[in-house]
Amino acid sequence: GQWNTLQVQLPDNIMARLVLKVRVNSVTEAVFFDNISFKENNSLSSGVDISTFSLSPNPVSDGTTYLKGLPEAVSVRLYSLSGQLVHRQITAEVVDVSGLNRGLYLLRIDHKDWAFTRKLVIE
Repeated sequence: GQWNTLQVQLPDNIMARLVLKVRVNSVTEAVFFDNISFKENNSLSSGVDISTFSLSPNPVSDGTTYLKGLPEAVSVRLYSLSGQLVHRQITAEVVDVSGLNRGLYLLRIDHKDWAFTRKLVIE
């Protein structure tokens, strides 16, 4: 059979789309998959354009980083690389990380309609 491109609709809070090639053997009815990839979307179903989002400074050296490009206050959670929740706050812009040790963290931003994660380095 012929290879066909298939795009799979993922839940709205996942900011990517799944793209793969599919081929069906008409004799054996076997299904083959190839070229499976995730492609990041720059906008969410709610209309928020994540390409305008920024987190600065990053790396952080003075204990404060700023969220830019968010439409309203969001829940911000910071996780260590071991998965431990180390900081949580609600904010529209300022994230206070002054109580955290140096290192690499995952910053999770949650809104009622969407969520995404970014890396944050504290020096």
